[in-house]
Amino acid sequence: MNKIPGIQILRAAAALTVTVAHSASEVGWTDYYLHRTTTFPGLGVGAVGVDLFFVISGFVMVYSSEPYFGSGRGAAKFFVRRLIRIVPLYWLATGAVLLWWRHVGTSFHQEDYSLANLFASLLFVAFPRPSGANSNPILGQGWTLNYEMFFYLVFAATLFFQRRKAVALASSILLVVAALRLFGDLPPFLMFYTRSIVLEFIFGMLLGLACREGYAMPRFAGWPLIIVSIAFVLFVDAMGINADGSVYRWLLWGLPAAVVVAGTMALESDSPLGAFGTCLLFLGEASYSIYLFHGMFLSLPRSEFLNAALWVSNWPWLYSASLVTFAVGCSCLIHLAFEKPVTRWLQKTIMPNGSLGSQLRIAARPMPGEADVVEPQVTEGEIKAVS
Repeated sequence: MNKIPGIQILRAAAALTVTVAHSASEVGWTDYYLHRTTTFPGLGVGAVGVDLFFVISGFVMVYSSEPYFGSGRGAAKFFVRRLIRIVPLYWLATGAVLLWWRHVGTSFHQEDYSLANLFASLLFVAFPRPSGANSNPILGQGWTLNYEMFFYLVFAATLFFQRRKAVALASSILLVVAALRLFGDLPPFLMFYTRSIVLEFIFGMLLGLACREGYAMPRFAGWPLIIVSIAFVLFVDAMGINADGSVYRWLLWGLPAAVVVAGTMALESDSPLGAFGTCLLFLGEASYSIYLFHGMFLSLPRSEFLNAALWVSNWPWLYSASLVTFAVGCSCLIHLAFEKPVTRWLQKTIMPNGSLGSQLRIAARPMPGEADVVEPQVTEGEIKAVS
């Protein structure tokens, strides 16, 4: 399987659900400003897109890291590639949102603009805000990137082993980390990283391992798995259960997200995608930009065009759809103008010795003194499809 379009489509779905959820908050803001009440739903269930991202991340790391397992150089090369992919756009988004919130004014406490908080944000370290509000970085949704970077460190540390042992070791480390919560109150730093949400990376890794070893759900089970999982998440939300803040989030949202990924993999085929599928693939490629920048663009109408925003908000569904379209469109432009060219330039600059596929195969070769290993058969297209 040289390409995984289903994973890209799921990335698009994850980014869009989070954006839709946050657009509902903007509709709520206009209601508050006008002292009115509408029947527009909160759509907080859209936060399940984060859980889908985490499962996908676990899957992709195992699936695309085939040349790194059992390699002495694997950990360093893996982590450099992750930094190239994650850091530039995140730093741009952090700087942009910092300037934006200072321009428009916000409830973000003045003392939270400290240098310590800024450096912690840029280095993906959970750091309690000086105001005591929470441990989120300056870019609000950046809290998920703190977990991602932690997961990358754990995963990189296991790449000295072959695939099965690496996945088992990484999963064990994450289980131990999550289990630390059982020992009672912990310092804020540990309280952040020991949330049960880290278990969702394990789900993804196990799915990636199963895929690499040739195990898959039968094709006929694909859609039923996806539909039942979505129905379960909606049922939990309808019952008023706050999965977002629950210690059982990994079970209420994480496990259904993993089942959705498994169902999607069962549906994989070589059939050509139509125009709609192609559009979803592009949104999947741009999902990182959408996720990081959508909040700023969602708030722009009420910040810069208040009268127009309040007028359109008389039709909340139209207002929400307009906000989502505007935020996704602007984020896609950032993907095309910055994320894509900068990532390619950094790959060529930091990894100059040939193509990306060549770099990955070089990473799999043993260092002097290491036992001979068989070079994995992995194509450049396969790596680009999931990296």
